[in-house]
Order: sequence, then C-alpha cells, then structure tokens
Amino acid sequence: MFMLRRKKIWYKTMGFSKNPFDTMPRINELKGVDSLLQEIVYHIQAGNIFVIEGKEGKGKTSILLNTINQFNGIKKLMYINCETLHRHENITSIIKKRNGFWNRLLGKKPKQIILLLDNTTKLSKKNFNRLKYYFDQDYIRSLVITTENYKETRISDSLKERIGKRIVRIPNLNENDAIEIISNRIGDSKILNENILRKIFKHNNSSVKILLQNCEKVAISANEDDRLNIKMKDLNILKEDKQK
Repeated sequence: MFMLRRKKIWYKTMGFSKNPFDTMPRINELKGVDSLLQEIVYHIQAGNIFVIEGKEGKGKTSILLNTINQFNGIKKLMYINCETLHRHENITSIIKKRNGFWNRLLGKKPKQIILLLDNTTKLSKKNFNRLKYYFDQDYIRSLVITTENYKETRISDSLKERIGKRIVRIPNLNENDAIEIISNRIGDSKILNENILRKIFKHNNSSVKILLQNCEKVAISANEDDRLNIKMKDLNILKEDKQK
C-alpha cells in the first residue's frame, strides 16, 4: 500500500526543536524602554494612574510582565488582560474574585491594589468609571493601563483628569535591536544572514511581533522550496502580503 510521506514542520526541518519565531511575550527582548520601566515603578510607588500606548506587537504585555517581576512578592499586584473579558462583564467582579477566599467570604473589599490593565482599547466606559470609583475609594493604590490608541480608549473625562500627562508611547524598535533579537532566537543557525534580516526589518513597521511573523513567513517559504536557508526571493511573500 502506498503511503504519503508526512512533511516535517518547517522549524524541525531547519534544525529547531520549537518555533524560534513564536510571538509569545518575552521580557528579555524589551529594547529601548529602560526609562519607561523606571517611570512605571515610580508612578506605582507614587500611587498614580499611568497609561502606556503602543500598537499591537510593540511590547505592552512584555512591559507589564516585567513590572510583575519588579514587584515580585507583593500579593496585592493584579494583572488583567481586558481582551479576555466579555463585553458586558463587570471588571470589579474580577477584582473581587481575585481578592482571596477569606476576604470574599467576609465581604471585605480589596485595599491598596496595584492593578495592571492590559489591552484596554475595547474596555467599556462603564468599567473605566468603576475603576475610577475604586481608585478614589483607595481600593486601587495605582493603576497602569495599556492601549493601542489612547484617544480611542473609552476613558471618561474625569478619569482623564486623573491621568493628566502621564501617558508614555513605546518607542519604535530600531534595526540593530531587531537584529539582536532574531540573532538570539536562532543562535548558531545559518538559516538567514544579517543582510536578509535587515531587508525583513523594513517590512515590520517597528513591531517585534510583525518582525517575528515575517521571519516565520520567509522561513516557511524556504522550507516549501526544500531549502535550509532563507534567500532574497523568499522575501517576495512579504511584498505579496503588503499588496493584499
């Protein structure tokens, strides 16, 4: 009986045990944000509300994960990814659920919480108002908010007054940092050279996530051509994507 030979996953064919270009957030790949990280720590300690603005894939979640590490051991630090919330879900009920079994049993509200809110672009105005109330009542000690576009976030005017000018935009990824990130990812592998990597970088729109996705696309293109290294012609896939 004739059996089809199953083709290996591209990264295994190229000598990797796992995908070197996965887009899971990594703290060690934060570049050019040292002053921003210090500013976050300052505002948390000062009990402020603080906004981090950046397009998808520019490192917002990695920055918050770094903040969690900075305050490791503080039980009242809470991270919420707002993309996982249902449209009409009450965010304060999430906070109460994470307040600990005995506190919930005794009906005690959280106190002095450091709240890290990720991906708030679609968070409702009603939930932002609830957060403002919790902040004013001292249930929340400090609040860090990430969003793709601060102007489009449904933050009430009264909450904006409390935020003031405490809005920081994540700087663009530069070419040398991009090369360092990918070089660390692939190690001693020869699947792509620096010249090709610089060409790939020009398609990434200063986003680490898009850079990694583009590297994977050209690697898959090379694999489909039964090659173990990426060539300039594989970059045509990126031009085709741009034209769509």
